[in-house]
Amino acid sequence: MSSKKYVLDGAIVQCDQGFTPAQLLVTENKKVKIQGQFKATDRDVQVPKTFTKCKLKPSNSDYLPCTPQLQQWTKTSEKSTLGGSKKWLFQDSECLCAIGGKITITDTTQVNSMGSVIEQFKAIAVTIPGIALGK
Repeated sequence: MSSKKYVLDGAIVQCDQGFTPAQLLVTENKKVKIQGQFKATDRDVQVPKTFTKCKLKPSNSDYLPCTPQLQQWTKTSEKSTLGGSKKWLFQDSECLCAIGGKITITDTTQVNSMGSVIEQFKAIAVTIPGIALGK
């Protein structure tokens, strides 16, 4: 089992050419959750509230607004339980923006790396008659 944290919906991402962090929106997985949030895949590239301005787009007095064009993520899981070719993102996953920036994950929103194991155990345990879960 990996000790890396998975990236979940709403994870905080940062572009090295942007000015502010943004949240990643998970759109490619609506089945698999950890700690109540959908897990992000290498196909999730939407950042609704952008990195504000782009250092690669200077104007006369400032910088032009960021228009993120995230490419497919790298440093992902080798396989996915989601099926197909989608792979899970980890805390060290990264991607490039078509404009030229590099996007990294600063907060996965996963509370701890054991969360998925505990949730899976609870989901199984509640289906077994007579089992008592300790706190």
